[in-house]
Amino acid sequence: MQLGGIYGVSYGGEEIGPSVTVNGNGLTSKMSVRSGNLYFWMARVAVNINPRGGMMIDLGRHWHHYDEDDGDVQFSRYRVSVIPFYRDHHSLRWGIGPTFDFDTKYQADLPSRASIRESFDSAFGIIADLSYDPLETFYTAGVRAQWINYQGSQGTNVSGSHIAVYIGIELDY
Repeated sequence: MQLGGIYGVSYGGEEIGPSVTVNGNGLTSKMSVRSGNLYFWMARVAVNINPRGGMMIDLGRHWHHYDEDDGDVQFSRYRVSVIPFYRDHHSLRWGIGPTFDFDTKYQADLPSRASIRESFDSAFGIIADLSYDPLETFYTAGVRAQWINYQGSQGTNVSGSHIAVYIGIELDY
């Protein structure tokens, strides 16, 4: 059994809500949060059932947030995933399984324009994971894709589907 954590970045989903002005490196642009972006962290338990396969269970948070001069916007959710995997030559691991997102929220505090709060129903989706995880070391790196849709309390329907890359550690116990 391995215990650890992963941290990553993702891209995808749909733009949601009003945009904010983002200033950086002398450039100014209007940005909206996306329902499949940006950062995530997950606690992970990986159980090797045999030398070629096992099960990963991830629990964590995924969020996209801008805190700028003209407002603060955020889309966030918690996730649990159960991914049966196959391991090739003790390093390459791939699998696909169900994912469940809950406590999904959108909020925008735009002082001159609006204050918006919207909760989304818990949602089931599918997640695919491909990682490089040598059993002899404590690190892992991977890519993943998730397919999921969210239904909001105010009638908003958005896709949270995305692709992601991550790094992490997994310690043997």
